[in-house]
This record gives sequence, C-alpha cells and structure tokens, in this order.
Amino acid sequence: MNLAIACISAFLAPAPLANPSLIGALSQFEFVKNDFVKGSVVNEAKIVDVAMFKNGYAVVTRQFDIDETGNTNLSYIPQSSIGTLWFSTVGGAQLKTVTATTLKRPETTNLGSLEQILAANVGKVLQLDYRQGEAGHPFVKGKLLAINGDFIVIETPTGQQVLTKAGIQKITPEDGKLVFTTSYQAATRVVQFTTTGKGKIQMLSLERGISWTPGYAVELLDDKELKVVSKATISNDLDSFENLDVRLITGFPNLPWAGVLEPFLSGSPTNGPLLGAGFGGGGQAPAAMMTQNRMAKEAVMADFSAGMAAPSDASGEQKEDLFFYKYPKVSLKAGDRGYYILFEAKSPYKTLFTADLPDSTTPESTYRGLPDGPADVWNTLQFRNTSGQPLTTSIATAFSKGDIVGQGMLNYTPANADAELQINKSLDIRVEATEEEVTRERGAIKYFNSEQPLYDLVTLKGVIEIRNDKTKEVKLRIRKQITGEILEAGTADVAKTAKGLKAVNPNATLTWNPTLSPGKSLKLNYSYKLYLRSS
Repeated sequence: MNLAIACISAFLAPAPLANPSLIGALSQFEFVKNDFVKGSVVNEAKIVDVAMFKNGYAVVTRQFDIDETGNTNLSYIPQSSIGTLWFSTVGGAQLKTVTATTLKRPETTNLGSLEQILAANVGKVLQLDYRQGEAGHPFVKGKLLAINGDFIVIETPTGQQVLTKAGIQKITPEDGKLVFTTSYQAATRVVQFTTTGKGKIQMLSLERGISWTPGYAVELLDDKELKVVSKATISNDLDSFENLDVRLITGFPNLPWAGVLEPFLSGSPTNGPLLGAGFGGGGQAPAAMMTQNRMAKEAVMADFSAGMAAPSDASGEQKEDLFFYKYPKVSLKAGDRGYYILFEAKSPYKTLFTADLPDSTTPESTYRGLPDGPADVWNTLQFRNTSGQPLTTSIATAFSKGDIVGQGMLNYTPANADAELQINKSLDIRVEATEEEVTRERGAIKYFNSEQPLYDLVTLKGVIEIRNDKTKEVKLRIRKQITGEILEAGTADVAKTAKGLKAVNPNATLTWNPTLSPGKSLKLNYSYKLYLRSS
C-alpha cells in the first residue's frame, strides 16, 4: 500500500478491494484546463462499500471503469468532506494525473417564447396569421426585418409595414424551415483521470446523506431472564446500491471538519477559517413503534421477539475506539429506508426500583432545599450485555408477553458490562425526603481582614421516608447528592469526591440499597455540615 493512504485512519478504511494502487504525493497531480473531452465520460460511480455513522455521514467507496484510451472523465461529483477524498486504482492500472476542471460542450435547447422565435427567424420570409381584424386582414406575408418591443417590421410586396406581435396566431416560413432552437456552450464540472493499464478507478470519501438509527427491544421472558434484540434502520438519501455488506459505526470519531467540503471537488477556496462540525453521538430513534398482530391476547407466545426477523449472521468488529456492526447483502435505492435485525442475546436480569434525590445546595453555596412532594421512583432493569458486541446509545422498548410495558434510553454498554434501563415510573412506591437545619455558626468564615461574615457553618439533618404499597417485596436503590461533610449516613455507602480548588465544601454521594416488604415503611437518616453564604 502506498504511503499516501497511510494518513487514512484504520477505522475509515473500507473492506479491502483487489490490489489498490494509490496515486501518491500531491506533487504528482497535474492541473491543466481542457475545453474538450478526451476519452469517455462517466456519469455514475458505483458504490462498492459504505460504512455509516448515526449522524448522516458515511465513508463511501465508489468505483468506475477506466477508458481504454487512458482518459476518463467523471461527471458525477459527490460532496466530500475535506481531507477524506482519496483516489486509487484496482486491477493493475496506474494513475498519472487527476484534474478537477470545467468542460464546455455545445448544447441545443428549444426557444421558450414567441418573441424568441421571431428573433431567431429575422431575415426569413414568413406568413403571419393574425386574429380576425387584428391587422385588417387574416394574414401578412413578407420578410421579417426587425423586432422592436411590441412591434415588428416586415417587408411585403407593397412595402414595409409595422405590425403588433400581440395578434399573431400562427407563423409559417416560406421555405418550411422555422428556427425554434438555439445553441449554447454548456459548462460541466468533471474530474479527469489519465491512466496506464486496464482496471478501475475507486474513490473514497466522507459524504453526507445516509445514516443508521439503532433500536432495542427488551423482551421479559419471565421473572429472571430477558432477551435483547438489536435493530438498525438505514435511511438512504445518498445513492442506490445493491448487495453490499454495509457496516454501521458506533463511537465518537475525531472528524472536526466533516462539515467543510473538499475544495478539489467543490471548487471552493480554503483561505478562510475552517468551520467546525459536530460529530458522533446517538441517533434519534424513529417515533413508530413495532407491533405484532395476534388472534387473541391469550394466544401470544411469551417470546415476543422470536417473530421479529432473523438476526444477521455477520459479527461486528472493533477498530480503535469504534465498533462496526456488519449486515450482509443490503440493497437500497436512493430515498429507501431499510429495517434490519442485527443480533439478539439472552441475559439474566433483576428488577430494581431507583430514586435519585438532587443536591440541596447550588454550586454557589446557596441552600435551595429539596423539591416538594415525593421523588420519582423508576422501575429499572439491571442486566449484563451478553451479546459479545457493545450496545450503542439508543431508545429501548420493553415488552412482556407482547405488550409494551415501558421505554427508556439505553446508554452505551460495552460487551460483558452491566446495563440499566428505566422502563416506567412506579406509583406504588413512595420516596419523600426532608431536611432541617440543626445548628448554624454565623460568620464562620469572614471576609479577609474584616468582621463581615462571608460563610455560615450549618449542620443539616435529613430524613428519607419510603413506603412499599406493592403486593411483593422490592429491592431499592436510593441515591442522594450531598454538598458538605458527611456526619452520619447510617447504612448508606458514602462516595466522597475531592473539594475543588475554589470550593469551600466537598461533595459526596450517599447510596442505600434496602429491601422492603409489601405494605412496610422505612426511614433513612443522614446529617452533614457545610458552609453556606451568609445572607
């Protein structure tokens, strides 16, 4: 492989094609303006490989035949991102020059108005048929001399006449040959290739117009096991392709200039600042939900996902910090949308009811208190990713015996790592927290060389009350963010964080993992002290 292609990161390289020979250094390019076409003109570069991201960008490899004369002109010019455009050859051919230029060729078009047709036939002998009474007689025959605004000048056997254009209904040339077309020089932007040998030219670039959207179905098979089914929706607004083994990329590649067009193809200058473009991130899942037809509710099989579709046999591949899901033999026309099942995996799971209580203090060390009323308690599924592939960030819909029981955001989860999915709020479990001030030392910290108070040292006591109104025992996870120094935490796990250089208080997270029987209540106590701005 030529050294010139080495700057293309491994994660952008397409599937290997036969014997690529790259063009080499930029000094080998020869820029020559040609106003005529040598060799063939290629109007289409066939897509032979595509690796797509979730945000509408894809690494696309196109291919087309080399003309036997060694001169090939590509009139199809994609919108490539700067720095990602590379040309190479397949089949033993060698590239000599590559030139982006404008070709001029004659074109003919029909004239679009009566005035244009009259102007094109000045000097010819014409018979002009008028509407009745418009010119005093049904027609006038003579040599058309001139056109001036709304009037024409025509020479008849009896002399020259000035007539209006408005009344003309029919034009008949004496020689039967009416001029109704015009010729012009059409400019076409092409990329010209000069080559030696036989083969094909391929071009690789980052383009916009095709993306994939992930989605997950989480089927609760019973109280202990679930199945995760991964799907991909491909939206193709780029070009048509057939029977391609496409790759679907998840990760955050560093391509900050993806939104800047390649000047070699676009012709735009690059002497201004390059515009940054965001890249990576999760795609938006479509609003439509998957459904299943059924004769009767009691006839639904517990394994709802079994009827979705057969998963892909191809496995994914890790390249650097990106992961490439693979799906074989995809055919889509421009404008098509495709629905594909990537993989499925079963895993044991636990149901956990979780509540996260916010910090009572602002970053400016001002006490704001806790929200009124009970906190949100989420029915959360905990399971391990046993698929052997990462789970990319996407919306996951939970099913139980064919019914949708909830939906949440499944965050990126590596293979063999633990995942959590919040599927719905639990109204049968009540979690409410209150805090009260126990002591306050006014002006514990004063302004420099002053008696003016800056911070008060305050001790706070908190109580979290939990009640289980379900008919079964539940496992809970209660988390509380704290700004200050923990004095009492009871059975909570305390995770402390270092105090910032300009912060007067440390931070900590308290986590309780109680089990609560049906109909029972529980109180969790904690206390802490912190510096609050003096009022």
